[in-house]
Amino acid sequence: MEKLLLLLNLGQRAYSRWMLHRLLSGVAIVLGLTIVISILISATLIGVLFVFYNYALVYGFEPHTAIVLTFLLSLIFILALIICTNMCLNNFRKISKTTSKPSPLTSSALSMLDSFTDGFMAE
Repeated sequence: MEKLLLLLNLGQRAYSRWMLHRLLSGVAIVLGLTIVISILISATLIGVLFVFYNYALVYGFEPHTAIVLTFLLSLIFILALIICTNMCLNNFRKISKTTSKPSPLTSSALSMLDSFTDGFMAE
């Protein structure tokens, strides 16, 4: 009986380590993709602002006026990104506040395993 409990304990530890490793690798992938996407978005926005500045110069604006217009456009982009980030954070807060119920299959399996181990421990 003690060997069976030892095997169950070792199996549970191995499974929890595997799940932790899987979770951490998933988090690392998400963080890496987030960094790459933010770099690409930044490069695209810089390109758009440069094209806007050049078109402003081509269509007859003075350089100082074109710089001010480009600055205002960049402020609009920054405000839009701040609003989107705030909305995403609010959604994450809502998700974290909701409680998830365990599935019936998982809860019945866990209760059966608890009863099984309680039966072995009781003498």
